[in-house]
Amino acid sequence: MSRFFVFLLTVCIVHSNGLYGTFLVRMKVDQSPRAAGASSINELNFIRDRGLQNLKKLEAILKLDADEDPRKLSGPRSVGSPKVKHYERYWFINSARLIMRVDLANELRKSAAVAEVVSDEPVFVDQILLGQKEYSTELSDLGLPEIQELDLLGQGIRIGIIDTGLFKHKEFDNKVISYKDFTESPSHEMRDELGHGSHVAGLLVGGNYSGSQIGIAPKSKLIVAKVIEPISAEGGKSIVQKRLKTFASRVLAAMQWMLDPDGDPKTLDYPHVINNSWSFPVAAPISKNFFDRALARWRELGIIPVFAAGNEGLQGANTISYPANSFQVITIGATRKNQRAPFSSIGSQLSRKPDFMLPGYRLLSLKKGISGPVYGRMSGTSMSAPLASGLIAVLKQIDPFIGFSEVYRILESSAKDMGDRGWDSETGWGKVNFLDAVRVARTYISDKISHGGKDTFKYYRHFANRFDDTRDEYYRDKMIELELSYMNFLERHLGSNESIVLRRWLKYLSELVGREPEVFSDLNLRVIKRLKFLHIHSQSD
Repeated sequence: MSRFFVFLLTVCIVHSNGLYGTFLVRMKVDQSPRAAGASSINELNFIRDRGLQNLKKLEAILKLDADEDPRKLSGPRSVGSPKVKHYERYWFINSARLIMRVDLANELRKSAAVAEVVSDEPVFVDQILLGQKEYSTELSDLGLPEIQELDLLGQGIRIGIIDTGLFKHKEFDNKVISYKDFTESPSHEMRDELGHGSHVAGLLVGGNYSGSQIGIAPKSKLIVAKVIEPISAEGGKSIVQKRLKTFASRVLAAMQWMLDPDGDPKTLDYPHVINNSWSFPVAAPISKNFFDRALARWRELGIIPVFAAGNEGLQGANTISYPANSFQVITIGATRKNQRAPFSSIGSQLSRKPDFMLPGYRLLSLKKGISGPVYGRMSGTSMSAPLASGLIAVLKQIDPFIGFSEVYRILESSAKDMGDRGWDSETGWGKVNFLDAVRVARTYISDKISHGGKDTFKYYRHFANRFDDTRDEYYRDKMIELELSYMNFLERHLGSNESIVLRRWLKYLSELVGREPEVFSDLNLRVIKRLKFLHIHSQSD
């Protein structure tokens, strides 16, 4: 769909509804310095406060009462119809959604404080494919049993899903932290008329069904946004599937909600990784700048966005659309057996997409049956993406402070070429080997914490808090591993020419005890005992 066609369609809709339309408005940003070393919570509050401050300029232009609920604002009073029928803040990108008159939209475009005004536009789900029955993919083929024997089940990791919703099903009992419906007729109850989002969720956190493991990270928790819905049930299955859509504004609202799903800015509850199987029908939509900034916000907060490459591969090259073609995301294509699945979209040298390949052919999870949810197989890059998201959850469990770049390097180092040597536009860096990725991540974390320096105390805090919450022995083992590295650190530096390093280390630990005694007091006592022993031992020598 060309931009010109979208524009004409929008104009027709606007005029047919009495000169009103739905628009996205982005304000120019006042640059403000960031606090060095701020926590994620402080960073999120900074983004929220700065965004709301920038939006006050828009509210002043529109003469809106900022103290009112923005969803109920009717706009400035006039003899005729109100100029604004609806106003919704997207503070995380200094933007807003307005249902307003077209003449007001044109006026806003002329304002020096406004960066851009664009029409809302449709977004589509990665089309569901079923595939033939002569071949199926099992997660055991990925080495999942060996990984789960290491107790790597995604403990403590939050995974976001922006998709078609979620079934009420035993597979998701006690695994959903937050759920919100952003469709035209939202419901507080979990629902999924299509089964697409539920299939994705099952591949992430599902258990064992008839001896087959469904989910990559069954102990991870889900944060689910329902944004995609069918707009018509008429016609054959393939026709109905093409009518699965949402709008840019609803996806942006879901992307913002993901940053604070419980509505309490004092809690850190946004996902570590977010799985996305939606896209625009073009490579550069008119609302691209809004989404570029939304993805940047996710990245700033350490969230790793994973996108399905799309299922348009039969149409040839340059069929990966936005946002999957963005450098800010990890883009996953689909394999069938050990080759690129014919439907898996193809990128280009310019976009350098896709990034990696994973199985996407007839994977077992939940799907929509005639009378309700059933276990069944589906195909598509929508099925490949959650395999990557689940693996990243496992990598985040291994190293809770691993970031986008390091995750990318681990996946790249564990990927096996499928096409041309190195990266290529059909298969990216190749098919990711799960076992190799886990081995590399475990080596990285061991190297990070083995030196016992000050920067490893953040790991000790993390594992101690997780152990208090879950009593999971995995976290206790990591704490013991860290304590051993601390004792080795004491022995290396005691009495050496680098004793100043030890004094600074002990001072920092003392400060941590003062701030977080429940975490560091016992460790500090054991350090003191070890120091006394080492002193006595050194004097006797």
